[in-house]
Amino acid sequence: MKKNVKINPHLIIWIIIGIVLIVSIVKIIIWNIGTKSDYDPNNITDDYNTEALDVTYKINTSKIEGFVDDGITTVLMVGNNPISDCTNEKGIPALVADSTKAEVYSAGFADTCLAAANSDYSADFALDAFSLSYLTKAMCTGDYSLQDNALNAGAVNQDYAASLDVLKNMDYSKVDVLVFMYDANDYLQKRNLYDENNAYNTGTYTGALRASATQIAEAYPHIRIIFMTPSFASVVNEDGSYASGDTTNLGCGTMPNYLLFSIDVANECMFTVVDNYYGTIFEDIAADYLTDNVHLNDLGRQAMAARLAEAIGVPEE
Repeated sequence: MKKNVKINPHLIIWIIIGIVLIVSIVKIIIWNIGTKSDYDPNNITDDYNTEALDVTYKINTSKIEGFVDDGITTVLMVGNNPISDCTNEKGIPALVADSTKAEVYSAGFADTCLAAANSDYSADFALDAFSLSYLTKAMCTGDYSLQDNALNAGAVNQDYAASLDVLKNMDYSKVDVLVFMYDANDYLQKRNLYDENNAYNTGTYTGALRASATQIAEAYPHIRIIFMTPSFASVVNEDGSYASGDTTNLGCGTMPNYLLFSIDVANECMFTVVDNYYGTIFEDIAADYLTDNVHLNDLGRQAMAARLAEAIGVPEE
């Protein structure tokens, strides 16, 4: 004779609640324990992830009436210390020549700025004659009297004469690539970024860059311009400590402001920008590539040369 077994529904409910409670407690315990991480707090890595803000424009010389390509890539570099500080086989021009197999000429004027100190030239500040817009004007017109007068008066570094001779003797019809390469001296010397009333004010960073690119494009439309932006630099405080150029505004903006404004000019005037600030020597690695707060060491020159060679074009082996 079978007995009828009565199931207590309340008991079943309490069993289910108990199971759910036990599972929840176990999951909470596991969550608190966590899982093993691969992160090692003692590990120091050189693998940083930054994104370069490069801008690339190339010139279709086939559309330039009367232009004949001589089959030789000729590069002219104009700027300040990244070019002038080292002129031997470890210098940027020599390294670029080796990588690209191009004929590379350089005219570096140490401690100058891209922008002039004054909107109107004054012999009282003769160094302005060797800022970028005055150099490109001389390159386009063949009139180097401003620079010659400054040298003859002993008002500027006499080492400039050799670089000036390079510009005077250059056959610009043969130049394929013109490189503007300046460090952060404009930022450190508090050169104004722009003039809202005069876009071509050569006493401003963007005005000088715009005027220079426009002059070259009009006189030598076959020449491709590559602007090598400054790499990271710091400000030296009175106590000798460094302040980051990324966040320190000296009155005209931070270093990223100079970068972003130059990119705007590049897109307007259609020249190439190689972003060395984020793409080559940025803040996290700067100590390994600079001798001080701004000047390149051998590793820094190698890094900059590699980026420039890539922009110019490295022949396939």
